Amino acid sequence: MLQYVIQFLAKKDIKLLKFYEELQSVHAAARVDPSKLKQDLAALKHGIKRIEKFRNTTTPRINTEDRFNIVISSFLADAEYTMDKIQLQQVMMEDNLRKLAMCYGEDPTDMIDNAYDSFFNNVSDFVNQFTANAKHIVVKQEPAKRHNEKQIERTLVRPKHKHRHR
Repeated sequence: MLQYVIQFLAKKDIKLLKFYEELQSVHAAARVDPSKLKQDLAALKHGIKRIEKFRNTTTPRINTEDRFNIVISSFLADAEYTMDKIQLQQVMMEDNLRKLAMCYGEDPTDMIDNAYDSFFNNVSDFVNQFTANAKHIVVKQEPAKRHNEKQIERTLVRPKHKHRHR
């Protein structure tokens, strides 16, 4: 079936066979696990809260010449800002995954919780198979294409006959 689709696309427009170039990020997406990412972000946020709690409990006892409070406060401000950006990106990723799931008739909740890796692995496998088959078919068609082009060239460009004068 895949070879038929590739041959059909090649007949319509050979450029259509390069659609897989738009799917190159699929391979990287197949390696991401949204549920693991969510757990890792929660652990980071928990760690930041623990550091903040430690700072708040130790601040009164710290010598005024000690720069600990200044440095840790700066770190926490940067960490919280960065975490907010990462969490916003996570929300956007999950929203895009839901939209993608709905577009392909998948369960949006299942896409984030369970089926994410299998979906992208399937797409990644398809891209790999499509690419390999497309290259094979194009290579197979090249000699025939060159032969046809030469035939057309021969019929369009006829050798000029010199007229002999008697």
